[in-house]
Amino acid sequence: MDLLPPPPAEVAMESGQQLAPEYIDPLAGQTKVSRIGKTLYVRPVDSLDEERDLSRVESDAGLFEEVRSPPTLNGNSLERQREKRPRIRKKDGEKAGKYREVRAVRLLAERGVTFWRFNIEVELGAQQTRIAYRINRGPAIGFWVPGKGQSMNMMFHSCNGFSLSVEPDKFCGPDPLWRDVLNNHQTRPFHVMIGGGDQIYNDAATKNTVLFKEWIDTRNPTRKHSMKFSPAMQEELEVFYLDRYAMWFSQGLFGMANSQIPMVNIWDDHDIIDGFGSYPHRFMSNPIFTGLGAIAFKYYMLFQHQSVATEFEINEPSWVLGASPGPYINELSRSVFMFMGPQIAFLGLDCRTERMRDEILSEETYNRVFERLRKEIVVGKTKHLIVLLGVPIAYPRLNFLENVLTSRVMDPLKALGRTGALGGFVNKFDGGVEILDDLDDHWTAKHHKRERNWFVQELQELAAEKSVRITILGGDVHLGAIGQFYSNKKLKIPKDRDHRYMPNVVCSAIVNTPPPDLMADVINKRNKVHHLDHDTDEDMIPLFTHDVDGKPRNNKHLLPRRNWCSIREYKPGTTPPPSPPMSPSEPGKTPKLTRTLSLGSGGGFQRGNLMRRLSGQGNAPPVAYYNKSPKSPGNNPSNQRAVSAELPRPKDNGSSYFPPPPQEPPRPNPFHRIPTGLSMKAGARGGGFGQDGEEDGRGLHIDLSHGLDIVLNMEVSQKDPAGITAPYRLLVPALDYQGEVDTNLA
Repeated sequence: MDLLPPPPAEVAMESGQQLAPEYIDPLAGQTKVSRIGKTLYVRPVDSLDEERDLSRVESDAGLFEEVRSPPTLNGNSLERQREKRPRIRKKDGEKAGKYREVRAVRLLAERGVTFWRFNIEVELGAQQTRIAYRINRGPAIGFWVPGKGQSMNMMFHSCNGFSLSVEPDKFCGPDPLWRDVLNNHQTRPFHVMIGGGDQIYNDAATKNTVLFKEWIDTRNPTRKHSMKFSPAMQEELEVFYLDRYAMWFSQGLFGMANSQIPMVNIWDDHDIIDGFGSYPHRFMSNPIFTGLGAIAFKYYMLFQHQSVATEFEINEPSWVLGASPGPYINELSRSVFMFMGPQIAFLGLDCRTERMRDEILSEETYNRVFERLRKEIVVGKTKHLIVLLGVPIAYPRLNFLENVLTSRVMDPLKALGRTGALGGFVNKFDGGVEILDDLDDHWTAKHHKRERNWFVQELQELAAEKSVRITILGGDVHLGAIGQFYSNKKLKIPKDRDHRYMPNVVCSAIVNTPPPDLMADVINKRNKVHHLDHDTDEDMIPLFTHDVDGKPRNNKHLLPRRNWCSIREYKPGTTPPPSPPMSPSEPGKTPKLTRTLSLGSGGGFQRGNLMRRLSGQGNAPPVAYYNKSPKSPGNNPSNQRAVSAELPRPKDNGSSYFPPPPQEPPRPNPFHRIPTGLSMKAGARGGGFGQDGEEDGRGLHIDLSHGLDIVLNMEVSQKDPAGITAPYRLLVPALDYQGEVDTNLA
């Protein structure tokens, strides 16, 4: 199967230019294997109802169908256009003998279920390549590998499930943003899918069990603590976790993505149960809770790592095992280290297996992790280290709320809450305030402050020692944001020379509900410049100056919308204008964000607005890219058509979804750029200076050679199954450190 060529950078609607039909709904008609091995095809998005969760429906009334529907638009067939530009190659590699049979290794067999693992080794070619596979003569599926020497295209997500209180129908189920991911995968394929925690929500164990639910509902703390973890309860929880994983990892478009994009995961609390590891020690050490943790670990290893607890580093070099078993899960923590291409190292830190209320990882485990990093990272060759944490580490402080909820003033309310009179004010586990476990999870919580500061300073020392840029990924908080650590501006160090500059990309949630705008605004009020130490400051980056509809925002740091993230190596010519784009014809003014074929309640397309177009209603769904044509006040939505039955292919412009950037002053070379929004005064404080504070001849430019191109894709409308997103971009320069090693004295 060939890739779709990159879509056009822009479509000039006023001149009659139209979008080629293959970009209307790229995923429609693609193959998925059902739970029982049948071949299914993705239904066109225009045939799906709004505000309905269809993720578990495998009949023709769901997301998939047994017979592929011909593409249509406005009632007209587009089959002829698809046949003119087929993506399926006629040459069959299997018939030509270009294949290899791989035998499976049996990992586990119990309860009538067998877990098999296929170990596949692929020799990389000069260009990225699609590798097709099939199991037991079933339908062929494929995944992509990069070319030799190329960096991987990475997709990052977290919080891939709904909390118990959420009504999935209101969000069109868990699938819309996975459709957006897979649509992007058709043109610029992802080589790896990074799960930042909560790939599955197992909180339903408190509802969909009998014995465990009975224990949860016990209000007498003495009786609750003395109850035993019986064989019957263990069996009940084993069946629950097995069935829950088997359902969630095969359902909907997430199940489809699992079969096409190799995954690398770490876990967080909901992969076990809400708050695991952050409750008081007396409750966490209860035999029922520790028994549940052991079962959750078992199925986490099987489904998310295709492994078992008896596999060690000698068998799988990507493991970085903890120094000793966790306090509540009697297993070694399982961090992962690997390379995403020759220049990008990746560390997924297991922050859950060893977690206690006052400690995330033991000192001995940290020593093992940093010993591995120093051994693997090569000065001059490794340009980036991506560190994945389940919870953000650069994020507004919530200590004020933590102090209130833990004060003795709350004791009468907590006592009343345990009687059930206050609904969900207290949790059913330890009787504490419901959201306190979430606050205790944060690196910025008072229990973890000392550990957090040491960890950040240790990363700074590593960055200086290896001249490697460190970028941190985090999830958990159900909104999009980017925090940052950086050198105090009085030191006058530009970002590409600043070993303390570490952005923390916060990508959450791809499925779960975002918090209300009011809550995000309250959290944003806590954002200010903090001083980690004498030389290091931290704050949030004002990335969201405008919302997805182009309207200016007061809260520029936190955007409470569902989202996912792409991470690619930066290459000049593939980067759009700043978010939001500036119109070259109107300097200083920011036009509304516009897209061809976007969301709304139906009807026609009106330039300058975000509208959904359903072909079943006379319109068609969108792909995500900018249309910068000016808004025409005389346009009538009722008589406009974005695509007709016979469409010429627009002229492609570069390899990006986006229009070329506005004209800038000449750069020293294509990789040198002035940071967005940097004033001359700010540049004099922190841009274009060498390590000694003297001008280095680059002016205000930052060297982006070997940089990372990071995009947060924010959902436009939760009511639309098309999952349209608006991109917000950050370019992260590699590090060219020229100073002395910054020893961590913490």
